[in-house]
Amino acid sequence: MARLTPYIFAFTLFVSAMLVFSVQPMLGKMMLPHVGGAPSGWAVTMFFFQTCLLFGYGLAYLFSKLPPFFNILAILGVFLPDTLFLPIAYHSGIADSVSPWAVFVQLTASTAVPFLALSTLAPGLQRIFSYSNHKTASDPYYLYAASNVGSFVGLLAYPFILEPLIGLQTQSHMWMIAFSVLFFSVLFCGFVIFNNNRTLINFKFTKPKSDDGVSETITWARRLKWLLLAAVPSSLMIGTTTEITTDLASAPMIWVLPLSLYLLTNIMAFAKRDKIDTNLFSTLHILSAVIITSILLIEFFQTPLNDQTIIIGLIYIATFTITAYLLHATLANDRPKTKNLTEFYLFMALGGALGGSFNAFIAPAILHDVYEFQYVFVFSLLLNPSIRQSLSSSLNKVSLAVMALIAALTIILVFYGSAKILIGLLVFSLIMLSINTKTLFATLCGLLLVVSFSSEGVEKATYTDRNFFGVVKVAEDALRRDSDKTVRILYHGTTIHGFEPLDPEHAHKPYSYYGAKGPVGDVMAIKNPKTIAILGLGVGQIACYKQPDRSFTFYEIDPHVVKVAKEQFSILKECGYKDIIVGDARLELIKDQNKYDLIVADAFSSDSVPVHLITSEAIALYKSKLAQDGVILINISNRHLDLTTPIAATAQHNNITFRTKYHSPQEDDGYHFASEWIVLTNHQKTIEELDKKKWKSIKTDMKPWTDDYSNLMSTLRILHPKKLKKKIEDYRKENNIE
Repeated sequence: MARLTPYIFAFTLFVSAMLVFSVQPMLGKMMLPHVGGAPSGWAVTMFFFQTCLLFGYGLAYLFSKLPPFFNILAILGVFLPDTLFLPIAYHSGIADSVSPWAVFVQLTASTAVPFLALSTLAPGLQRIFSYSNHKTASDPYYLYAASNVGSFVGLLAYPFILEPLIGLQTQSHMWMIAFSVLFFSVLFCGFVIFNNNRTLINFKFTKPKSDDGVSETITWARRLKWLLLAAVPSSLMIGTTTEITTDLASAPMIWVLPLSLYLLTNIMAFAKRDKIDTNLFSTLHILSAVIITSILLIEFFQTPLNDQTIIIGLIYIATFTITAYLLHATLANDRPKTKNLTEFYLFMALGGALGGSFNAFIAPAILHDVYEFQYVFVFSLLLNPSIRQSLSSSLNKVSLAVMALIAALTIILVFYGSAKILIGLLVFSLIMLSINTKTLFATLCGLLLVVSFSSEGVEKATYTDRNFFGVVKVAEDALRRDSDKTVRILYHGTTIHGFEPLDPEHAHKPYSYYGAKGPVGDVMAIKNPKTIAILGLGVGQIACYKQPDRSFTFYEIDPHVVKVAKEQFSILKECGYKDIIVGDARLELIKDQNKYDLIVADAFSSDSVPVHLITSEAIALYKSKLAQDGVILINISNRHLDLTTPIAATAQHNNITFRTKYHSPQEDDGYHFASEWIVLTNHQKTIEELDKKKWKSIKTDMKPWTDDYSNLMSTLRILHPKKLKKKIEDYRKENNIE
């Protein structure tokens, strides 16, 4: 039994961590419908879990002051109230408005107590293990690696096994069963320790085996170092998630990637007992800083790299991984003796919570755009070991000269317009400056300030606002680089959510995704609807289909979008509308007693579609709000997701006839976008008319999406490139396009 002790503890920590990191995406998915699918909801969720982890580690630290027998009893005692909160469910409606603090309160009421119990185990059981007579009792940190492996398995199992195969309710019940198994496993760990050493069953404090020998003094400077080394990777992990979910989708399959890499770097760092050589990663970290800043400058001064979203996302992920491993390795190299184990983990948890709080609460309040990743990443250079290296006087002079050149180039680009050769020279200068980490840090700070607080740049923003739902910008520019027609554009994140031509002749016509020759024009011509509900406002371009007896009711979750549409654009004023209802479209539509001839689902968060607006329950709700022979029209235009198949499955599940159309405009006016739409209706005449206009039908055996089950991974276009290519080729053949 003594020989098996490490394996018993490792198994328990493995199960504990697996439960910790499977409940995070599970609860996050439960939370999404209540926050309108906003990516920032995950940032708040991560901060919530990091806060729980902090309190759990704090309890473990206090429990470590007890005699061993009472220490294990205290850990077991934390499990007892958890039965009142199982199975896990998201409790909404505690706060009236959607805000970071409202989401935090709701998460706390949902799962804080059971998660607190899990959080005490990683440091608590390692401390208990140090009382064993095993030969590794003096250095139980390697058990932290077993814990991280469990975390890694739990995270990867969620998007690849749990989410695609079973619904949320079943997941929650499975989690509850595993939680019960964990309780008895912790109980068995206590039995093993005290069975091997019965002298520990007393009321006196007993020193662990590893506490014998030379004592170790922990300074506050060292504690601050632990804090920062833990805070920066935590913040970067959330920042990376925000960067890649803004244009893809806020969903578990995306969340778990940065979090898994965060854990993997922890595993690699803490699995080794010897000191880790960080020289290679220190160099890669500096080069990554140059690359990330270069991308930011190119997007700011030249052109947004929207077409390279996947590539840019991979660069952010690689940069984050390099930085996380460097800092975690530095942290592991500085771990104290076992006597201070629980204190060490407490400061790690505090650092993680502080990093998460910056992304969830502080950055949205002080930064007008999503630059938290860049700010924290530049700050991480101060933690790079090379920052302490001194250079020769000649190299110092060279670096100062390069720094002055960068400042001059930046001034020219800001005040006299951008040029590719100047941007290229600026990037090359940054590469040269990487020889001196201190000067590079100072330069990058200056460049970040220019980008962050300048209203210029490629988008020429005249208005910028940020809240829980994302960043809203208004800019005046041409839609294409080869066009001389200026429009006022509404950006949400990096995606155009509507525009208004500044030419009065074209100002109030249905352009963008809503052109008269496109899918929306088809439906308007066939149905001639009188009452229309639109889920998602943008700038209200659908209202340009105005008629004397036609009314438009908009539903918009983001009050900032409503403010911008009314104050910065004239479409709503000139084209008219019946009402704008602020709130989540599904929740507000339930309260609406009206019937509509046409319901248009056109809600996006940047380029991400809120899944809860296209589930079976959502479609059933829309169907119940339709007038006789009414139509549901859904915009699925997306650079990264192909939602045709899941919505077809959902339509079949609700016994509704389905048609879809991809349209690429051939107009030369430069005001129209390619788009893809879906129609759901059981009105036979409407279907016949749509068929005449080359709308298509597909059949699928895919499992329909519900509020309990969805699988966004199956819709990623990158996984189905041939399907997208065939869709475009078919469209060209049908329309005789060369």
